[in-house]
Amino acid sequence: RGPEQPPLYVKDQFCGYRRLPNQNIIRFGNHVDYDSAGLRSPEFEPTPAPGVMRVLCIGDSVTFGGVQTDQQQTYPYDLQKDLNQRSHGHYEVLNESTGGWALANEEGYISKFGVYNSQIVVEEIGTNDLTQPFAPENTVGTISYPDHKPLLGLQELVMRYILPRVAPTLFNVTDPGVNIHQNISQFKANLAIIRKMKKDVNADGAKMVVIFMKQPTFSEPTNPTTVFEEHTLFKTLTDLNIPFISPSAEFIKEGDANLFRDGVHPNPLGDKLMAKSVATLIP
Repeated sequence: RGPEQPPLYVKDQFCGYRRLPNQNIIRFGNHVDYDSAGLRSPEFEPTPAPGVMRVLCIGDSVTFGGVQTDQQQTYPYDLQKDLNQRSHGHYEVLNESTGGWALANEEGYISKFGVYNSQIVVEEIGTNDLTQPFAPENTVGTISYPDHKPLLGLQELVMRYILPRVAPTLFNVTDPGVNIHQNISQFKANLAIIRKMKKDVNADGAKMVVIFMKQPTFSEPTNPTTVFEEHTLFKTLTDLNIPFISPSAEFIKEGDANLFRDGVHPNPLGDKLMAKSVATLIP
């Protein structure tokens, strides 16, 4: 319990890495529970009960919610609650997500494990995901992605939370940046990954929908390259007949900064708005 017990990871050649199954912990006062499949969800039957529509939410730390978010405050949990309020209990929502995953990691997971007999697959894509490359297996075993418990809680506190904050100041570390040509190439590759993901989802008998989580307006000024990438993504989704929603305007209307705990991840209020937005894509 507490900071001495972080969630653990396992390597996977298909998706780089994933959550170690069967973990039920309390992290910074929040409940974090992984079932026997490694999903941040309650245990579920192989096939949905008659009359129940199963929805699989897949994504990175935005979908996962982080250990700063309690299990019952994640957006997939809110989505299930919203859907069942309107249908009297006919929906089951699963949360398959891992912090740091790129689109290629998520596609690798689906190609290996499938969609667990879901009828709808909700793919969460963020601004940063558009040019993010595959996160490899050697991610596991690092400070942020441990494969075993630390010997001491104090050790993890210093190595994982204190040093990353002070090291750039102490050693004058600067971000070398990324070559713009590499970004363009990766962006094109990620669009191809979306096409393959849709094909795999459809082959498993499910329909794919997308929620695009745009970088919050308070965290970083919008640049022309980002705008181009977003418009190209939306055109690609339209051409592929993938329903999508980008709730940026709704977030701004509701206060934007008040709905995020940092420059990327929604807080519980933001998760609720994400859930309401995704619910509009689900019949």
